[in-house]
Amino acid sequence: MGYSASLGSVITAGFWLGLAAGRVIGGPLHRRFSHKLLVLAGLALGIVVSASALSNSLAPYAYPILGVVLASVYPMGLIWYTLLCPTTATASPSSFSA
Repeated sequence: MGYSASLGSVITAGFWLGLAAGRVIGGPLHRRFSHKLLVLAGLALGIVVSASALSNSLAPYAYPILGVVLASVYPMGLIWYTLLCPTTATASPSSFSA
């Protein structure tokens, strides 16, 4: 893509910072929106942001935004799964820790 290694490391750090910030934001968002909506919207927005990362000019901004967008998918997906399968022995969130 023509970017330097130092900019690549900053973009990667931005992704992880976005992921952490998105997890913090996810709690208050869950009070307002359902876990299903957060998972499905996160995946849909993730597709859009990932597609925008194919553009050289948008890529440095897309990856940190992608971290924010995808941050709530995993934890809210666990909530959704445990509600769908409450009696399944494998439905506990501890089984997903690996």
